[in-house]
Amino acid sequence: GQATVIDVWDQENQTMGARYWLSNAPGFEGWRESGSFASADAVQLDVTKGFIITIRAGAGNQQVFAAGWAPEASLSQDVASNGYSLVASAYPAKTSLYNADIVGSGFTGGSRLSQSDLLLLHNPLTDRFDIRYWYYTPSGLWVNADNATPVTRQLEAGEAFLIFRRSRSADFEWNEPVPY
Repeated sequence: GQATVIDVWDQENQTMGARYWLSNAPGFEGWRESGSFASADAVQLDVTKGFIITIRAGAGNQQVFAAGWAPEASLSQDVASNGYSLVASAYPAKTSLYNADIVGSGFTGGSRLSQSDLLLLHNPLTDRFDIRYWYYTPSGLWVNADNATPVTRQLEAGEAFLIFRRSRSADFEWNEPVPY
C-alpha cells in the first residue's frame, strides 16, 4: 500500500490485469509481482497495452523514466469494440486530438453524446478518468461531454487515457502517424 505500483489493463476482460510494485525491503529491492516477492525486474511492458503508474502520496515529486525509442513509423494500438480500452499517446510531443487521427482510425462520433464513443482523460484533481470528450460529427469538432464546448486541450507526450466504445461491430486500430 505504500509502494509505487504499475497496473496493466486487460482489455479483453475489462479489468486491471498484472500488477507490479517497487520494493525497498532489504534483500528484496526492485520490482515485484503483486501478491508475491517474485522479482519482476526483467518484465517488459508492452507499449501498445495500457498501464498506469501510481506514485503513492507523500513520496514527493518523482520523475518517471521509461527506456524506449522514438518511433520512426506509425504505431497502432488495439481498441476494443465494446467497453474500455486503455491507450496512450505515443507521440514524443503534445498533439491535438485532431492530429492524433483517433477518428480517422475508427473512433465513432455522433450528433448526440449518447451516440458517440468517449475519450476519458485523467483528472489530477479527482484522480479519476472523468474528463470526458466526444466527437460531434455535424461540426467535425471534439467537444466536452459536460457542456458541449469545443475542446482545445492537447494530448501530452505519453499520456494515458481511456477510449469507451458503445457496442460497435468491430475493434479498430488507432494508427498514430509520426508527427514529424
